[in-house]
Amino acid sequence: MLNATIKDENAAENGVEYYFANEVIDINRIDEIYNIKTVKDTYKARWVVNAAGLYSDKISKMIGIDD
Repeated sequence: MLNATIKDENAAENGVEYYFANEVIDINRIDEIYNIKTVKDTYKARWVVNAAGLYSDKISKMIGIDD
């Protein structure tokens, strides 16, 4: 677990932002930027990390990955 904590700290030092309990309702990509619409706000990002667990298939579909 210590290794994961160190990675989280490193990510935060490099500008990663975490948003918990913030349901994603839509994702679209314009050029190189993802627009991530949630129930609380809309965020822009160059990269999307799908860490949605049981709901990861829904997020994958939103970004165009259909398995």
